Formats: sequence, structure tokens, C-alpha cells
Amino acid sequence: MKTFKNYFVALIACLTSIQLTNAQCVADAGADKHLCSPDSSVQLGGNPSALGGVSPYTYQWWIEPIRFTPPTKPYLYASDILDDTTSANPSLIYNAGDSMAFYLKITDNQGNQSVDTVVVTTSIFCEHLGQYTYTIKKGDSVWLEQVPNIACGYGSITYAWLPTHGLSETTLPSGFWAKPDSSVTYFAKVTDSKGCQKVGGSFYFIDVIPLGIDEIKTHNTNIKIYPNPVKDCIFFDFQEDIAIKEVKLLSISGQQLFTQNGSLNFFDMKAIPSGMYVVEIYATNNEVIRHKVIKER
Repeated sequence: MKTFKNYFVALIACLTSIQLTNAQCVADAGADKHLCSPDSSVQLGGNPSALGGVSPYTYQWWIEPIRFTPPTKPYLYASDILDDTTSANPSLIYNAGDSMAFYLKITDNQGNQSVDTVVVTTSIFCEHLGQYTYTIKKGDSVWLEQVPNIACGYGSITYAWLPTHGLSETTLPSGFWAKPDSSVTYFAKVTDSKGCQKVGGSFYFIDVIPLGIDEIKTHNTNIKIYPNPVKDCIFFDFQEDIAIKEVKLLSISGQQLFTQNGSLNFFDMKAIPSGMYVVEIYATNNEVIRHKVIKER
């Protein structure tokens, strides 16, 4: 009886093994994926990418041809986008759009086939380098209504303007008041429907002129500053009855970078990276002059 029982168990195990071995093959292209940047890479396929059937398997990945701009290659194919179209788990090496469907066909050792699909979506943000500058007196407001320098993404997007101080609204793309107490640069951060974020460059520069005896004068005929743009040195010419006590170089957001006493009539900017800066001059007649300069390479 015991011998029969052992034989019966062995028979069931054998039949089960045969059934699993000959089960229909199933392709698994993996779960749909989203990338927060076109520069990101991702691996396709499941773990494993083929189930059932009789191994070994062969793999074939393909896409619907994507129209490409350069005339030398009017279409992109899977071989242009994946590192290996015959691998179980190929990697994405070129992102050709915000949504791409990849197809996987597996063939087992008996010629049985199965097909599966995976979709890769991408957040592609748009940005330009424009910047707007406004000069106001302390206590005044300015209406900001320019089209933001950053947008797009995937699906709907929300805005967050930074820093928040002095702004009547911080979540609108445009159309709000700014009333900062001191000079400031505002920039936007966007978040799309997939939770991907992108921070834009400096967009609004608000130059705030203090009131009273410490008022900063932006136009002064007693001191001339040249050249602008500048590559090497910026020079200061002033009347004989006026001298310079101190010169400061500030970032466009107001951060102090360098200070120089007034014994020299020039400021050496050869080692300064290219960009926009503010030169702040303190004169012996108690005037303070601020002048924007552009540093070129």
C-alpha cells in the first residue's frame, strides 16, 4: 500500500511538471514607466520577461516608426532607441518623445509566441533664458504679467514662485503684484501631474531704491562707468571734488561678492564669470551709485 502511495505521488508530480513545462508562454514587457527627464534611462521588460512554454526563448522588441526631422533618417526604429532589441531587458538610450509604446514578442523553443506592451512617458519641460528688470522705490509695487520662462512638463502643471516675500500671489503663472522691501530676483518652480519638478532661471529682477537720505541714485553725471559690457576692467571717472571711498561688486540678486577701497579708479573683472552684476560705488559726497554691468568672456 505504501509503495502504491509513493508511486501515485510521483506520478502526480511528474504530470504537474509536464503541465508546467508545456504551459502557454507569456511575454511580460514590464510595468509602464514615467521619466522626469529626457536624459534619464530606464530598463524595459519584466522579471523575468518570459514565463511558461519551453526555454530557451528569443526576444524581439519593436516600436511604431517615429517620424524624425533630419532628412538623412526620416524615421526612428527600436534599434535607434534601445541598446539591444533582442535582449530580455533592454535599456532606453534615446528618448524620442513624451510617450512611447514598446512591443515585446517572445518565442519559445517550440515556436509558441506571445506579445506584450509597455508605455514609457516623459516629463519634457520648456524653458527660455529671458529676464525682466524693474526699478521701483521702496514701498511701491510692480505688476508682473510676463509669460513665465518655464512651462510644459507632463499633463497639467502648477506654479510656485520663489522667494515668496513681497508677492501678492505665488501660484499663478503670471498676473500678480510684487512689493519687496529690497532688491530681489524671483524664479518659478513647476510641478506636473506626475510629480516631476523643474526650477526655472532668474526671471524677474526687482531693483528697489531705498527712500530718505540713504537713497541710492541710479543716474549720476558726476561719475562715469565704462565700458559696459566689460571683458577685463571697468573704469570710473569722476569730478575733481568727488572721490570714491569704496566699490562693491554684487550679484544680480544683491549678494555681495567683492569689495575694493577707493584708491583705484578701476575694478578688475578678468576673473569674474560672465553674467550680469551690480557695481555699487560709495562716494565722498555721501552718494551711493548702483550700476548694472554685463561681464563678457
